[in-house]
Formats: sequence, C-alpha cells, structure tokens
Amino acid sequence: MRYAARALVLALLLCGSAVAADKVTKLPVHFAKGASSATLKGNFSGYDSVQYTIGARAGQTMTVSITGSSNANFNVFAPGHVPGQSEAMGSGFVGSPWSGKLPANGTYTVQVFQMRASARRGEAVPYTIKIGVAGGASAAAPAGGNFAAARTACLKAVAAEVGVAQSKLSIGNVGKGQSGIAVTVMVPGSRGPAPWDCLADERGRVKNVMYAGSDGE
Repeated sequence: MRYAARALVLALLLCGSAVAADKVTKLPVHFAKGASSATLKGNFSGYDSVQYTIGARAGQTMTVSITGSSNANFNVFAPGHVPGQSEAMGSGFVGSPWSGKLPANGTYTVQVFQMRASARRGEAVPYTIKIGVAGGASAAAPAGGNFAAARTACLKAVAAEVGVAQSKLSIGNVGKGQSGIAVTVMVPGSRGPAPWDCLADERGRVKNVMYAGSDGE
C-alpha cells in the first residue's frame, strides 16, 4: 500500500513537470508572391518562445524588426545553429531592428522571447514581427542589436568566474532589458551546456554574473 502511494505521488510529480515544460512554437515563414517580407503577429508568456524558420541564400540581406510589448526580444540564428545551444548571429528588440548579410545557404531561425526577469513573472508578450529577405550586391552590414561590447565583456567575465577558456564558451540569448544588456553564456559541462546570466551595458561594462541553471546541473 505504501509503495503504491509513493508510486502515485511520483507519477503526479512527473505529470506536473511535463505540464510545466517551456513551450516552443515553431512556425515556417512564407512570403506572398512578389513580396520580399512577411509581417506576423504572435503572443506568448513566461519562458515560452516562438521560432520562425525561413530559407535564404548566402549574400542576401535579412531584416528583422519587432513591435508590441516592450519585453519582446529576438535572436537570429544561422543554418545549423540551435537557440539555447549556439551563438546568435544577430539580436534586437522593440525600437532596435537588425539587418545583416547572410553567410550561408539554408534555413535561418528567428527566435522571439522575453528576458528572464519578466519571464519569471509570467508576463504575456503580444508582438508583431516583420521578417524580410532581399537579394543583390547592396546587402547591408549588420546594424543595431548585436551588442558586441556586451557579448565580449560577458564572455570574459563568465570565463573568469568559472575558470574556463573563452574559446570553449558560447553565447545563447542576447536581449536588452530595463537594467541593461542581458547575455546568456553557455558553459560546457558533463551533463551538457550550463547557462550563466550576465548583465552589462552597451559599452561592455559588466554589472552582474550569476549561474542560471538548476541546482542539479
């Protein structure tokens, strides 16, 4: 009887964990005939996210802009790179679009998410995102939203904190919040990459570094 009760409790806990898992919605992007961009609306909350996939060619220019909730951020990933496991090639948020020349043929991913502080509060994020791809030699160089100084400073700060060479670290999510530029740095470990949160300003001055994984990792 006692064994059965324990089994029931374990089953309930496992079910609860499954329900609580973060939701990732994946949506392909298709342009209307003759168009070079698409505008899409969405809504998510908490730690959920939306991933838009779109095929493009090397040398083309992708432009991404987002409006709506001030908590809406986005990352752009090159073909073969996975959100949460790879470094984004570009980032942006409301009021800061991104544009960049694409390095390779393949499927690109635009991830829409919110930063950890507002995600913890379970805030809803309604947004409208515009994704465009244009060809030609006049492709623009990456514009705002890369936060190169903050990325570099956070890699250095986390490397010093954990005692791992910078070359072994990778950058996950990057976004701008009310307190500054939030950068997630992935540190290799025996159970897979472990996330560290770093907060810096746009000049690369680090404000805080802290481990963002669970105690069991």
